[in-house]
Amino acid sequence: MPAHQIRFLIPRRPRLVAITRNRVAAQVRAWGTVLDQETADTLELLVSELVTNAVLHTRSLLITVGVQLERGRLRIEVDDDSTAPPATPASDPLDGWLDESGRGGHLIAELAAEHGWEPLHRGKRVWFELVVAEPTRTRARAALLRRAARAVRRGPRWPIAARSAIRRGSAADRSRPRPDPAAVPITRLADGSPDRSLTCGDRISRMPCGPRPIAA
Repeated sequence: MPAHQIRFLIPRRPRLVAITRNRVAAQVRAWGTVLDQETADTLELLVSELVTNAVLHTRSLLITVGVQLERGRLRIEVDDDSTAPPATPASDPLDGWLDESGRGGHLIAELAAEHGWEPLHRGKRVWFELVVAEPTRTRARAALLRRAARAVRRGPRWPIAARSAIRRGSAADRSRPRPDPAAVPITRLADGSPDRSLTCGDRISRMPCGPRPIAA
């Protein structure tokens, strides 16, 4: 199992190509990996090519994007519902660059460390791998602490109904009669003086503030 991995779904919409490549690059950096400018540009370019091919050449309603990072190898996967294999690059590089349908294949073949595709139970998976710098222990720990801090700041996601019930209290609590101050005598201390330490705002008895009778 890879050290880091994430999978997410996107609708088949051309405007989501840019959002997807930015999300992938941000996720890789969040794992503590340092991307130089050349590697970052290559990653965003190849992610755009894979997602664009799935958007334009398939009829999938949803596209699955997977990101895996382990031991300096970054693997990007794009799953769609089409069983047709991806376009094979032409043998002549010039023909491939002139043909828009094969241009993405040539980019992936030239820039990726490894690439390929495989059939799935429903559709296919196209993938490529890049060699990236392994995250240092300090950077990985810092990324983990940042994610933990964001989770703490967000706090528990209580349902709206539960939050309202906590603020208002239950119907049974609101209908419960308040105790009569006259029915609860005040205890006396050893010297005979009344104990008024719990005469107002007592959290246990919830007695209201005000005078209360002293037991004879």
